[in-house]
Amino acid sequence: MIKSTGRQNFRRKIKLFISVVFVFAIILGLFIDNQHSSRLNAIGHRTLKGEKILTASMEKYGNNTSILSDPNVDVTGFMRVIFRPSKSMTVQFDLEGLSQSLVCRCCFISISHGSSCDNAIGIGTHHYFNSSSVSNPWTKLENFPCYSLSGNSGTSMGSFGLFTGFGYDENKGHPIIVKDFAGNVIGCGVLD
Repeated sequence: MIKSTGRQNFRRKIKLFISVVFVFAIILGLFIDNQHSSRLNAIGHRTLKGEKILTASMEKYGNNTSILSDPNVDVTGFMRVIFRPSKSMTVQFDLEGLSQSLVCRCCFISISHGSSCDNAIGIGTHHYFNSSSVSNPWTKLENFPCYSLSGNSGTSMGSFGLFTGFGYDENKGHPIIVKDFAGNVIGCGVLD
């Protein structure tokens, strides 16, 4: 009888240990998956009624480093675009691997006409907007559609808002691009 009670206690301890490890693994997985999302939430946005959100995982664009002004650039990070029923949008970004120079005071971010990040043809022409209802909002500095570098870390996090005349449905599946200070595309991700 003493042996069976000892075995039962041992089994309970093993089950408890396995349960704790399982819960820890779930929590750790959620933390890793949502790390960039949490950083974007730190920018501060609560979803309002009628808003829709598209996101893009950013990657370095192009294999031809000779066109890049800084061949050490290796862009990663996330973009989140929040669309309101009025078709205005807020672009939030959390980028790493940018130039480690302070040259970028307003390096542009824009949504493009294309449908992939494979090459220049896939990206299409830059500055996706409804030309029949608005002039190009991507080139207006008052909209501040860009990121800036304030230190040598090669990171930038922030947001900007603008009206392109296109909403969630029109922007879904389009590339969002990041340029360097010379205007070269250095990062790209498809909005989904």
